Amino acid sequence: MSSTLSVARCETTGDLDERRETALLDSKHRTGQVPYLGTHILTLPAAIRARQEGLNREGFLHHEIEQTLELDVDQLELHFDADLLYPGMMKMAVKRLREYRQEMAFSLHLPFRYLDISCPMERIRSASVDTILDAIDLASELQPIHAVIHLTGNVFSSYKSGLDPLIGEVMGYVEESLMKVATLMAPHQILVENLPPVDFRYFMPVVERLGLSVCQDIGHIVLQGGDCGKFTRSHAALIREIHLHDIERRYYSDSMQSLSDHQPIGRGTFDFATFFATLGEIGFQGSIILEIDDQRLMPMSVQHVRNLIQRHLGWDSHFAGQFVRDMIHA
Repeated sequence: MSSTLSVARCETTGDLDERRETALLDSKHRTGQVPYLGTHILTLPAAIRARQEGLNREGFLHHEIEQTLELDVDQLELHFDADLLYPGMMKMAVKRLREYRQEMAFSLHLPFRYLDISCPMERIRSASVDTILDAIDLASELQPIHAVIHLTGNVFSSYKSGLDPLIGEVMGYVEESLMKVATLMAPHQILVENLPPVDFRYFMPVVERLGLSVCQDIGHIVLQGGDCGKFTRSHAALIREIHLHDIERRYYSDSMQSLSDHQPIGRGTFDFATFFATLGEIGFQGSIILEIDDQRLMPMSVQHVRNLIQRHLGWDSHFAGQFVRDMIHA
């Protein structure tokens, strides 16, 4: 699909038409107007595993890139929290990947651990925003198509109830923070992710006022006891990316159980066929990013999702394909 492949062909009328069509498709990919299948990379769980295995920074980066390229996906979503265990990791990653930015898409999952852009304490909120701005600036060479952001920090997990008296004040701080983030990215490229335990309806006024987009994380909705199909239909016009992973029900005794997300596709109980049918109904044209904690278990999940995409969406999910792998291994 890359326009690079057609340059060396004879300049017939058919070839010129094909080049024009390819250039248009590439442009749409760059702006996130056509679908991608991708995966996250350089996550904190992966960094923890690498440290346990004794990998140094260079070894971890090489392993992550090589393993991800074997998946033959179209998009990589870079996490920034690996820097917590491997300082300077993201700077190295951007340098390693920037020469391939015309051949595959990149997106960002902005840093969120230990950060909180909703914090009433100005110094914490300001430091959080500055950290996010630094991440966007660092990755700008990759020309990311969008960036996923968490609007609230972990402190909200303690507010299982009683959010209403606080939410107005907190969302005021969030809006102020997002306006600063929007100085480096267009508002529609900033994707607000749904987060438990906060009801997404609290986020929507800010999303609409600032012209932001939405990242739907199916696991987060299930953990809240929500309906993924209902969320998809309600926010169909705003969803640019789906975070996809299975949710496993784990039993500790006859009376104790818990739900664990970020599991390989097929390991849990989520009804992917019904969900993808819903994506087909709304004509979804965004990114689908697999968020599996154990990258070693990713290949089967990728193939499973490709089958679902072909069955329900009719996509060609090989925009990058073998060409990109050959380029990077060269």
